[in-house]
Amino acid sequence: MKAYRESVFNPPEGVGLLSRLFFPVLYRRIERLLGTGDRSSGNEMFRALGFVGALIALMIVLITFTLADPVLVWLDEGYEEPTIVYGVDAQGNPVQFAEFYNFNRRLVNLEKDDLEKLPVAAAFIASEDTRFFSHFGVDFVGIIRAVFVNLAAGRIKEGASTITQQAARLRFLDRERSFARKAREASLATLMELKYPKHKLLEIYFNEVPLGHGTLGVEAAAQFFFDKSVRDLSWGEATVLSSLTTRPRDFSPLKYPRRSMEKIRVTFRRLVETGVLTPEQAEKEYNDIIQNYFLVLNRYPDEGSFSRRRNDFPYATEYLRVHALPERFKRDLNRAGYRIYTTLRVDKQAVAEKTMYDWLKQVNRSRVAPRSPFTKFEVFDDRLGEAMPLLSQFFGIAPFKVKMTRAQRDLQMKYLKEASEDLVLLGYLAGESNVVGAFERALTRQTNNPEEKIDYIEGSLISLHPQTGAIEALVGGSGFTPGNQLLRFLSARQPGSSFKPILYAAGLEYTREHPDAAKTLTAATVLEDAPVEFLTEDLSEYEPENYGSGYLGPIRLRKALTLSRNIWAINAYVHLGPSAINPYMEKLLGAPEGSLPREASIALGSQDISPIQMASLYTMFPTGGYKAEPYFIERIESKTGEVLYQSEGPKRQKLMSAETAFIMTSILQDAVNEGTGTGARIPGLPVAGKTGTTNRYSGAWFAGFIPDNVTVVQFAYDFNKSMGSGASGGSMSAPPWRQYMERTYNRKVARSYELPAGIVRAKVCEASGQKPASSCSDTIEEYFISGTEPREICEIHSGGGSDHDHQERPRPPELIPSIDDSGF
Repeated sequence: MKAYRESVFNPPEGVGLLSRLFFPVLYRRIERLLGTGDRSSGNEMFRALGFVGALIALMIVLITFTLADPVLVWLDEGYEEPTIVYGVDAQGNPVQFAEFYNFNRRLVNLEKDDLEKLPVAAAFIASEDTRFFSHFGVDFVGIIRAVFVNLAAGRIKEGASTITQQAARLRFLDRERSFARKAREASLATLMELKYPKHKLLEIYFNEVPLGHGTLGVEAAAQFFFDKSVRDLSWGEATVLSSLTTRPRDFSPLKYPRRSMEKIRVTFRRLVETGVLTPEQAEKEYNDIIQNYFLVLNRYPDEGSFSRRRNDFPYATEYLRVHALPERFKRDLNRAGYRIYTTLRVDKQAVAEKTMYDWLKQVNRSRVAPRSPFTKFEVFDDRLGEAMPLLSQFFGIAPFKVKMTRAQRDLQMKYLKEASEDLVLLGYLAGESNVVGAFERALTRQTNNPEEKIDYIEGSLISLHPQTGAIEALVGGSGFTPGNQLLRFLSARQPGSSFKPILYAAGLEYTREHPDAAKTLTAATVLEDAPVEFLTEDLSEYEPENYGSGYLGPIRLRKALTLSRNIWAINAYVHLGPSAINPYMEKLLGAPEGSLPREASIALGSQDISPIQMASLYTMFPTGGYKAEPYFIERIESKTGEVLYQSEGPKRQKLMSAETAFIMTSILQDAVNEGTGTGARIPGLPVAGKTGTTNRYSGAWFAGFIPDNVTVVQFAYDFNKSMGSGASGGSMSAPPWRQYMERTYNRKVARSYELPAGIVRAKVCEASGQKPASSCSDTIEEYFISGTEPREICEIHSGGGSDHDHQERPRPPELIPSIDDSGF
C-alpha cells in the first residue's frame, strides 16, 4: 500500500496540487467503505463498487490534469520550421536558395472541404482512426475493442489512440510509454478537441507525424517519396504514406517494398469497409501504385531526405552559417523557421560556380593530370653503380619510390598482411617489441600508400558591389564535397603584384599631402627598372628580377604598373622610404600603426591578404576612395514576419582621395588594355584591374573592377607548392574573371568613372616625366592631383643632364629579406 500511495501522490509527470489535496481524503473514504467486515449487504457493496469506479475516473482526471495543459494547448506557438535563406535575382526579387532543418518538414494547411476531397485525408483516417468524426478526442468504443482484440491475440495487436491523441503526443509529449503519459495524452486530446475543428486537428497531425527517412509531416514525405505535393497524391500514393505511421523504417517502400505492398492492401481494405472506395476502385488504384511506383522503383534504400535539403550554392550557405550569421541565431537555426534575406545575386552566383568549376577542371587536367610513373630505375644503377648511395648523401636525393597501380597494391597487401600477421605473432611470442613495431609501421605505410595521392589546384572567387560592400557571389573551390569545404576566399595568402596598386596609391596620397617634399610620387615619376642587389637577413646577396628577367631602364609609374615591373616597385618604396609610405599603406589596409614591416618586400605583395580583403581594398578605386566593408545578410525575420535583425546598411570609410582613386583607376585600365591583364579585357566595358603572381608560381591572382562591381579571382594549391611554369595571374586568373564578368554585367547600363574636380591634365616629356622643354619631341598628357604636376623643365632635352643623370638611383635599405619576384 505504501508503494501504491507513493506512486499516486508523486506521479512521474509531476501533477502536484490537485492530487496532493484530494487523494488523502479519497483514500480514507475507501478504507471506511471497504474496511469494515460486518457490512455485507448487496446494496452497500454495489454502492462501494460504484464509488470506486467513480474514484478511478476522478483519479485519472486528477493525475493527468495540470493547470499548464490548457495554457499549453490554447497558447501553442506553432511548429518548429526550417529556416529559409533567400538571395535576390537581377530585379531584386527574393529567391530561395537554401534551407536549414533537423527534420525535413513542409507545412500543409487544410480546409474543411479537404477532409472529403483529398485522398490522403481519407487514407489516414481509414488507417488510423475510422471514428475520427464521431469521438471527442478519446474513442472509448475503440479502447474496448482493442482490449478484447489484444486479449484474444495474447499480444498488443491493435492500438486505440485516435488521430487527436497522436497529434497531442507528437505536439506536446515525449515518447515515454507509461499509464500517466497515456492518460495525459487523452486529457490533452480532449482540450485540443475543444479548441480546434476536425480539419485543423488533422492538419496538426499531418504536420507532426514522422514518416521515415528524416521526413516530418505528410507534405515532406510526399515530396520525398513522390516528388509532388500532398494535394496531388493519388489513392495509392496516399496509402503508402498512411502505412508509415507505425514503424516507418520497417514498412519503407525504399527498404522493404514487399512489406509496404502488404501494408497498403490493409488500408485499401479499410477504405472499402468504410465505403470510401468500391472494391473495383480499390483494386484499380492498388494495381496502379504497384505498376507505376513499386515495380519501377530505383532508389537507394537508405536515402535520407536530408540529402535533398535545398542547398543550391553550398559555399554561400556555409559562409552564412559559419561566418555571417550573428551568434544569437545559430542555436535555433535548424528549427526556428527564420527567413534570412542575403545580398547574394543568385544569377551571378550560378555563373560564378560554373565558371570556376569548369576552369579548375581544365587547369587540373592540363597541369595536374596523372602521368605514367617512371619505372626504369636500373638506368641509375647501370650508369652510376655503387656511387649512387654516396651521391644521395651529398645531394639529398630521395630514395626511389615505385608508384603502384591499385591492382598491384591490393595484391601486395594481401600477402603482406598474411605474412606480417604471422611475423607480428612470432614477435610477441619472442618478446621482440621492436620487431612488432617495425612490421606494424610497414603495414600502415603500405595501407596508406601515399604515392597514390594527387593534390589538385584550387581557387576562389569573391564578387562585391563596391558602393555598398554587398557580397554578390562567392566560390571557395572546385566543388563543396566532404573533403573540399574550405572557404578559400577567406584564406590569407601573398597577393603578389596585385598589391602594387595599394603601394602606389599610398605614394600618391603621401604626395598629395606633401607636394613640396624632396621625394614625391606621381603617375609621371620616372625611376629605374634595372638590376639591383640587396643583402638578406643572413647577409647573402639577393637580386630580385622582373617577370621574364628583362629590364626597361628609366620608365614612368604608369608604364611600370601597366607592365608590372617588380624592380620599379621596389625602387618606388625605397625612393619614398618606409617612414613616408608605410603609414599611408596601414591606413588603406586598416592595419594598426607600425604593424607593416619596414622592408621593400612589401612592394611585391609579401603581406598576406585574403581575396575578400583584397576585394574590399579595391572598392576604393571605383568609388572615389570609399572602402566598403563586405556584408552578406540584409535582414532576418521570424516565421511570422517580425524583423529580428536588420543590416545597418553599407559601412564605408573614406580612406583615399577621389583624385588618387581616379588616377589609379586610369592606370589600372591601361594594365587591362595594354599590360599584363589583357586576358580580362572586355570590349565596350571600362575594366580596370591588376594581375598577381606569387613566388615560384605558387599563386595566381586577378583583382578587377568596373564602376558597379569588384571581383577577385585567385588560384593556388592548399599548401605552398608551385603550379608550374607560366601559371601567372594573367594566364590563369584573368580569363575566368572575364568569363564571369561577361555573363553577369548589365549591358543596358552605361558605365564610366567620374573625373574629380581636383584632377588636372598636364603635358610631360615621355622620357623624363617632367615639364616638356622646347626640344622635347615626344610628349604625353598625364593626370595629376592639382598641385603635384611637375614644375622642373625636362633635364634630358634641355641640356641639363643625360638620360640617366636626371634621376638619382635609390639606395636600398640595409637588409631586405627574400621577396617575391615572380612578376605579374
